[in-house]
Formats: sequence, C-alpha cells, structure tokens
Amino acid sequence: TKRLTIILSSFDRLHVFEDDVRLEFFLGGTVGRSRAVLQVSGARISIPRETDRTKQRAFVMVIRFASGLRVKIFEAEGAMNPTVTRPNGINNFVGLLGQGDGNEGNEFVTPDGTVVPVNIRGNITENSFLALNDTQIFMSFGNEWYITGNQRESSLFGGIENIAGHDFNSFNFPTYVPDFDSVSIGNNNQRVLSPTAEEICAEYEDTFIRQSCIF
Repeated sequence: TKRLTIILSSFDRLHVFEDDVRLEFFLGGTVGRSRAVLQVSGARISIPRETDRTKQRAFVMVIRFASGLRVKIFEAEGAMNPTVTRPNGINNFVGLLGQGDGNEGNEFVTPDGTVVPVNIRGNITENSFLALNDTQIFMSFGNEWYITGNQRESSLFGGIENIAGHDFNSFNFPTYVPDFDSVSIGNNNQRVLSPTAEEICAEYEDTFIRQSCIF
C-alpha cells in the first residue's frame, strides 16, 4: 500500500509525495489543456498547469482512486481545504472521523475504541453537518490522537520530515490550546459568530479563507 501526502508550497501551490518520493508533474504539453495529469498506484491526480498566484487564484487538485473515492483539495492564499466524495452506495471507507455512513457509533472514535459523544446537527438534504461543541472535539477527541515525540514513528507524515518546515518539531506544540470563539446556533443550523471573529477575519476576500480564519 502506498501513502500519498499533500503539503503546501509557497512556490507552486501543492506538492504530492508517494511514500517518501515527491511526484513531479509535467506542466507543459498540449496547448489548450488547462490541467496536468499523473497516474500513480491506483490513483489519478490532476492539477492546473498554471501555478502563478497572480494568474490562478484558486488552485484545485483532484485525486481519483480506483475505488471511486475522490479527494478534491482547494488551495488559496496559503491554505488548503480538502473535500472527500464517496461513490454512491459504498460505505466501506474509513477516516479519522468515521465512515460517513450516518452511524454515530463509528464517529469520533479514540485510539482505545471510546466513542466521544459529539452532538452533531445534520441536514441530509444539503449534505451538511455541524458540530455544536468545538471544545469537546479538541479536548476529548483530538488530544487523544496527538502524537508525542516518543511516538513520531507512528506519524503518517514521516516520509517528509526531512523537508525544511515540515519536520516533526515544526508542528509539535503539546501545550497548544485554541482560543475557542463563543458562538451560538441560530435558524437553519447556522452559527451566529461573535463580532470579534468577523472583524479580525474580514480582511480575507476569499470565502473559504475567511471562514477558516473564523473557525
């Protein structure tokens, strides 16, 4: 089994590693084709040929696996947002947050098998889900998956730890606790944000980047 790792790049947006080897895309080619494609280990990866931020503001990488699973990674202004889409009728994909099959018994499971009872409001019609307690997710779930220095060999990102800015210590902050903003739930399951969060993040024009800043 091969491991794909995607990391941000200040120069050409996103870099892809297969285990410990960086994959290189040929960005030249046929005139009129806007995307470069690479086929590796049961996955088809495509990216825009244009990586210049002044010409291509939104950079979208698409990874399609032989199983039918699709991962779309949107990069803008130095941040990335992944979206995972399953094939219709198939629920045998497993991720850190569960299987996405509507069964709360396999969601937010800690390494020892404990299910953290996170309160989720879901809108099946819009395929949207809202966790009501960010503090609980971080303290009771996220911290249980935290990898300490003694466990660094268990990290899925071991293959890129020799790259400047991406080694274990670059992301190892054991005392870090987010500043959880006070929010409330309004109509239609929408969060009502504090004026402070909106004010601080208003400088970002891109919707995704602004929302990432707020939350």
